[in-house]
Amino acid sequence: MVSQELLRRLKSQQEVERTMAAEALARLPAEPVVPLLLEALHTEQKWQVCQAMVRALGHLGDRRAVPHLLAFVDRQPWRTDGLWSAYVTRLLLEEVVLALVRLNDVLALMLALEHANPVVRLIAADALERVSRP
Repeated sequence: MVSQELLRRLKSQQEVERTMAAEALARLPAEPVVPLLLEALHTEQKWQVCQAMVRALGHLGDRRAVPHLLAFVDRQPWRTDGLWSAYVTRLLLEEVVLALVRLNDVLALMLALEHANPVVRLIAADALERVSRP
């Protein structure tokens, strides 16, 4: 069961609290945690918190996260200042690829190769290549 304290931190106004909550949730059983992280990721805009949530979802190993991670790439909800934008985007996209590789859902990745967004297709292709390596 997820503690009320972790739930409070996941919804905190403070970025560091949300980041720490995501990191702590990654160490709990996936069943109750994945829906909480997916819901939080859907509304999160701070890139550091998004990174922690994506990493946590990859560590939890629950394939329910795959379509949500691909939708996250499609939305690109994170906000950064101009100079950091390309760096942060690449950092987050790499984190999504690593999470998708850990989740190892080849069928979902193959379907994502036909996604309307070329960035989603690129991420799916990168993850598929890494999954297929010995």
